[in-house]
Amino acid sequence: MQKIVLRYGCYGLIVIVALLLITFFLFGDSNNIERQEVIGYVSIVTSLLFVYFAIRQWRDRYNNGVLTFGKGMAIGTLITLFPSFAFGLFSWLYMAVLDPGHNERYFQHYIEKIKQQTPPEKLAAALEKVNAEKEMFNNPLMQFVVMFLTVFMIGMIITVISTMILRRKRAMAAG
Repeated sequence: MQKIVLRYGCYGLIVIVALLLITFFLFGDSNNIERQEVIGYVSIVTSLLFVYFAIRQWRDRYNNGVLTFGKGMAIGTLITLFPSFAFGLFSWLYMAVLDPGHNERYFQHYIEKIKQQTPPEKLAAALEKVNAEKEMFNNPLMQFVVMFLTVFMIGMIITVISTMILRRKRAMAAG
């Protein structure tokens, strides 16, 4: 199991970093926040597709076609840690080194959007919430944790789905 987790975890890590770097070089100077978010989520899901392939390989090659829910979850969770850590670290490096002004542009964009879409009586509360989030994202540790958890939660969803699709008991595997 360790070889599969290490191999597919590294595949996921390499893919997410490569896609994020490509995105940075192609769209790094773009102020299109929505496009960058979509590309970010596509990068996350793409890097986490290796969870499915790793669980399937472990089931078919190393466990005679049998997969329990617990083992599928263990494999998927461990693999998910690789791209989660990479995304958290890359996000922190991106905002601290590659594009230090990103946070300011990001929140300014959403403040303008909130001003356009929020009724006047709810605007003050909405802006207060955005400013609290902005303050939180100025803390490098919190920035890392939020980005890590974003990928990790998506990875857990993919792990559960993959495990449910691939799960086989001994009786089913023999027949």
